[in-house]
Amino acid sequence: MPDYIYKTIDPSTGKQVSVNISANNQNEATNLVLERGLQPIQAKQKRANLLGGLTGRIKRRDKILFTNQLSTLISAGLPLLQSLQQTSLQMKNKNLKRIIDDIVSSIESGSAFSDALAEYPKYFDQIYINLVKAGEASGTLDTSLERLAIQQEKDGDLVSKIKGALIYPIIVVFVIIGVVSFMLIFVLPQVVVFYEQFDKPLPWITRVLIAVSDSLVDYYYVYILVALGAVIALNRALKTPKGKSFADHSKLKFPAVKSLMSKVYMARFTRTVGTLFASGVNLLETLAIIAKGINNMHLEAAINRSSSLVREGKSLSSSLENEPLFLDLVPSMISIGEQSGRTEEMLLKAAVYYEKEVDKQIKALTTTMEPVLILTVGGIAIVIVLAILLPVYSLIQDNPSFGAG
Repeated sequence: MPDYIYKTIDPSTGKQVSVNISANNQNEATNLVLERGLQPIQAKQKRANLLGGLTGRIKRRDKILFTNQLSTLISAGLPLLQSLQQTSLQMKNKNLKRIIDDIVSSIESGSAFSDALAEYPKYFDQIYINLVKAGEASGTLDTSLERLAIQQEKDGDLVSKIKGALIYPIIVVFVIIGVVSFMLIFVLPQVVVFYEQFDKPLPWITRVLIAVSDSLVDYYYVYILVALGAVIALNRALKTPKGKSFADHSKLKFPAVKSLMSKVYMARFTRTVGTLFASGVNLLETLAIIAKGINNMHLEAAINRSSSLVREGKSLSSSLENEPLFLDLVPSMISIGEQSGRTEEMLLKAAVYYEKEVDKQIKALTTTMEPVLILTVGGIAIVIVLAILLPVYSLIQDNPSFGAG
């Protein structure tokens, strides 16, 4: 989503105000400026530099730091504007610092904090904006921000654990590819040259690897182009509705990952809904927010179906009971909360349970993968060693003096 820089006039003060707007196009950006009661006099799209994808990035930990610092300053009694200005001074991420300064300008022009955040949907999602809006309405902005920071940290922990579990096998796979390619391209051809002088037929396993080696050497560019083409095609396919649907369905149904991913989604659902409930966001709005934030098309559809039933008068627990994608504990904990009047507490307890389960399952998965990877590496090494040594064994059998010499 591009950024637009506007020079505007604030009619209430007559002063010139510069604002930064994130929008899909300039017409949408202009409408956002007008909605804030400002009169645009000049607009230009901010150009992205070659490293824009890196320099413009705001990491999760930067947002958590911003949220925590702002919560601490507001709870200490500082006004919102002063808290934002102090937070901006301490912010090392230049892009986030610029956004905070723009938010300060928006608030000084009369916008609410939540509305100013809504101008940057790329960085602040609906969960963030609605929790801030609830805090503004109830006068507990510091508490809402604290809950937000906790929710972000927990969600970040889940993502980090999954990525961490994948790093080891990915590294091993790349090492295997590198070593095998080196052996086939550089080592095996030299061994073949040595064997050719004896005019003996080579074992089938050696001939197969020689064919693979020749193919890699002669058509390496084809393999590279095919690999790049496959990556680009897969990336594009996953961005289509059908591709995303297939990927999301696989996460929930593929045997190797369905248990882990189901628990990850349940942890995200229960913590987010519990946090929104605790901040005073109403149930239907909460379900609409989490449906968009769950990041899975099939779970989004299930939440929307449950939301329709809630709108008709059913309880949340009974609405989720017949949804097979939701694990049994979730509606059970919600039902207990509904009966005792502590729904948000039960949801957050369920979130803690699933977060611990995810941690255990990732550790178990990592432990299981290690011997599998070791056996894979060992198997490949044995094949290459056999391809090299079997001809030697054949030569020794046919010519005993070769071995003795």
